[in-house]
Amino acid sequence: MSIAEQLREEGEKKGEKKGKLKVAKKLLLLNMDETQIMEATDLTMEEIEQIKKEIK
Repeated sequence: MSIAEQLREEGEKKGEKKGKLKVAKKLLLLNMDETQIMEATDLTMEEIEQIKKEIK
């Protein structure tokens, strides 16, 4: 795998993670259950708790 391919893949992963965090934040604002958010986004409870802290 070339360096360019590695960088593109890394960028895609970061973008995907950023999107999941954005969705989780919206779902928390809609008062969705944290367990369901974990299932829907594949985020950890720690990541969801961090988002909750940022919202307040």
